[in-house]
Amino acid sequence: MTVIIAAFCILVLGLLCIHGCARKRAEEAFWEIDSNRATAEFYNQLRSYCLSQTNYPALTAEQLRERGIFDDEIMALLNQRMIHFYPFSSEDSDDKIIFSWTNNVDLRVGWKAAHFSMDEELTKGQITGTNDPEVPYDLDEYR
Repeated sequence: MTVIIAAFCILVLGLLCIHGCARKRAEEAFWEIDSNRATAEFYNQLRSYCLSQTNYPALTAEQLRERGIFDDEIMALLNQRMIHFYPFSSEDSDDKIIFSWTNNVDLRVGWKAAHFSMDEELTKGQITGTNDPEVPYDLDEYR
């Protein structure tokens, strides 16, 4: 009888582990979709703010939210531990990094697995259009 109970407990634990892993992967996939949309919204909101005036002070994310430039969705994005926002002003150089994030990628092929970490950045010049004429984030793509 004890053997049957032990086998049942092992089976239940195995199923809970599988469920936990599947749930984590699903949450990461949903977060990635939401973060892409929020990043596009971040880019577009910050771009319109910068292009609407010639001089602007360096404001924190919270100050930008108070002014109505960032909404709760963008603030949730900026509160993620792998996302960093650096306040900038109109006086800063165009190559100043204002937004950076780390993409953690788990790649599984058969029984082999690898983990990659890729750092990506957005500069002031990309926001204002002086460094990079192409728009890196198209909000319509995520709607």
